[in-house]
Amino acid sequence: MLGGLATANLVLLTALMRRLRGHAEAHAPQPVSQPSLPVGSEIGDFETFTLGGGALSAREIAPGALVGFFSPTCGPCVEQIPAFLARARTAAGTGLRVAAVVIGDMDAAREMAARLDGVAEVVVESYPGPVAKAFGITSTPTFVIVEEGKVAATGMQELSASAG
Repeated sequence: MLGGLATANLVLLTALMRRLRGHAEAHAPQPVSQPSLPVGSEIGDFETFTLGGGALSAREIAPGALVGFFSPTCGPCVEQIPAFLARARTAAGTGLRVAAVVIGDMDAAREMAARLDGVAEVVVESYPGPVAKAFGITSTPTFVIVEEGKVAATGMQELSASAG
C-alpha cells in the first residue's frame, strides 16, 4: 500500500513539474523587437511629399539625414519632441537633411506636425506608410541617422553621441 501511494505521488509530482515547466516557457520574457532597421541596414525605397509640398525620397536623404518618427497618440513622442527639435537644429546647421514622420491621420497629427514644421520636413502618413516601411518602423518615437543610404545610428542617446 505504501509503495502504491509513493508511486502515485511520484506520478503526480512529475505531471506538476511538466505543467510548471510549460507555464514558465509560455510566460518567459520575449525578445524586444527593434524599433527600426538595425544599424548598417540599407533603407528601403520610398517616395512621398512633405506638408510643404516638397518631394522626399530615399534617394534624396541617402547622403545624410536625421529622421524622426512620431505618433500623436504616443506620450513619449510628445515628451521627445523638444530633444528632437534641438538635435534637428544642430543637424540642419551641419547640412544634414532633417525629416519628421508623423504616423496617424491628418486631423490627429495636425498639432504635432505644426510643432515639427519649420525645423524638419514633415510627412504625415498612416501606418504602415511608405517611409515607415522603408525604415522598418515598429514603434514610436524612433530616431534614425542615415548615411550613404544606410542606418548609421538609432535612438536619441546614440544620435546625441554622434553629434560630436
